[in-house]
Amino acid sequence: QNARRVALVIGNQAYAQETPLRNPVNDARLIERVLRQPELKFTQVVSISNASRAQMIEGLARFRELSRGADLAVIYYSGHGMTNSKRLNHLLPVDMPRISSDASLDVDTALEISAVPEDRVMDAVEGARVQLVILDACRDNGFGGTKSGSKGLARRPETARNRLVAYATEEGRIAEDGAGQNSTYALSLARHILRTDWPLLRVFDEVATDVERSTRGAQMPMRVGNMRTDVYLMGAGQVV
Repeated sequence: QNARRVALVIGNQAYAQETPLRNPVNDARLIERVLRQPELKFTQVVSISNASRAQMIEGLARFRELSRGADLAVIYYSGHGMTNSKRLNHLLPVDMPRISSDASLDVDTALEISAVPEDRVMDAVEGARVQLVILDACRDNGFGGTKSGSKGLARRPETARNRLVAYATEEGRIAEDGAGQNSTYALSLARHILRTDWPLLRVFDEVATDVERSTRGAQMPMRVGNMRTDVYLMGAGQVV
């Protein structure tokens, strides 16, 4: 009853130099509303929309302090994501400059300078007892003419105890932005995360099944991590 739960929700869609997206801000607002539901008992939910790189770095740094010692820390990100030639994931701020095949900087260097590495996200939750990172970051890739890098996000091994990383789709694939105001993944996540009688691992397995069915196999969410099977938001197991 006295557990401290904190969340950071980021939605980026108004890209200045690359393909704008339609639904990430709506998706972030949807997930924020869900996390604020009284039954989930979050202590604090912070939201950022259409963030520059500086704003993302600052927001993650502040959240790292907020999540230190928390029972549960959640980060949800919706927007563009990209993998460099070394299969290191990056989240793209809205001020990300355009990268083209004839650019003076190669893709790896441009991402290092202008994007936000996934490690920054993991660092922001590492001080919490249970850590949940949700990356709906495989939308349309605006860098088709680049010499290196790829659309979507790679799957990295995750060894941190009680950390779950959920991806909106499988490696190298694009997640659907959705025909309406929300993405297929965000809609499913919003429905299933309120099933507080399910362990978190089952929540994300059910989301994956739901999205795969809804997209007729075109999008298959995945999860990696070292979370215990008895971690619940509420219920009979280890409640966080």
